[in-house]
Amino acid sequence: MPRLSVIATFYSIESIVAHTLTSLSRAATPDIEFILVDDCSPDGTYDELTRLVERVPNATLLRNEHNLGISATRNLALSRAQGDYICYLDGDDFVAPDHYTSMIAAIEELGVDFVRADHVRVHGRRRQVHRIPHGPRRVPDSPRNGILPVNLSTSIDVPQPWTGIYSRRLHDELDVLRFDESLRTAEDREQMWRLYLAADSFAVVGLTGQFWRREVTSSLTAITDDRQFDFIPSYEKVLAAVRANPDFLRFEPKVARTYLAMLSFHLTKPEYSHALKAELRRRAHQSLTVLWDDAFAEQYALQSPDRRHVLSKVGVPA
Repeated sequence: MPRLSVIATFYSIESIVAHTLTSLSRAATPDIEFILVDDCSPDGTYDELTRLVERVPNATLLRNEHNLGISATRNLALSRAQGDYICYLDGDDFVAPDHYTSMIAAIEELGVDFVRADHVRVHGRRRQVHRIPHGPRRVPDSPRNGILPVNLSTSIDVPQPWTGIYSRRLHDELDVLRFDESLRTAEDREQMWRLYLAADSFAVVGLTGQFWRREVTSSLTAITDDRQFDFIPSYEKVLAAVRANPDFLRFEPKVARTYLAMLSFHLTKPEYSHALKAELRRRAHQSLTVLWDDAFAEQYALQSPDRRHVLSKVGVPA
């Protein structure tokens, strides 16, 4: 049985597949398996994967017959994973040669359910380290302590699943590694909240072996259609999970604050057409009318005047 299963998903990145697989081949060890899944790319991504997959030891290559989206694609690979630990990789990113061995060493040394690490953001030739906002480092902690305080960025506000290594128990016993297949985007936010509410322990480490490309046109963060609006049902699901938690009074203000911040961000995106912005306002109004309570009212009042002005365009119940 492998110690680690690396789940890597690919979609329409033909030109950089070789670089990704080269990084995986350099990071490979005999006790790491790689599960590579192409989500029915319309370009030559799968052909490149087929041509190059033999460079990666212990790699299995799968392809979806139809485009299923990132959540279903990750879940398919997760169902095949045999490792004691799980890591994720988006196919347009890459890793340092020692990344996975360092992550395995960290989670085994610390004895926690999951470990999250810093990463490097790649803009062309520029590199910038992005730190997970949590302290102290390399100290086991409750994931609930990674949610608060409300008014500061915390580790839960960095929802990239590929920054972590996860114990298999989180899947087999708690079922918090699967992604909601109804969400086309923002699936990572909903999954991260379930993870932080259910797991017993985690830690943050200062490893920087994960590289995130920020200028890939096929990335879900780059699309400008209504798939981006799935942050609304994502936060509705998060709020339902939080309100079912015994400590919901502590955590609900955090959800309200981040939901309002995300809504404001999307309302001011210049890339959206007038029709899309009108649809966003309609959906947001419908959502907030149902969700609004004292926590939302309080967090709305704490927003800056400019942000309250933006949010008022959806007809908040304040």
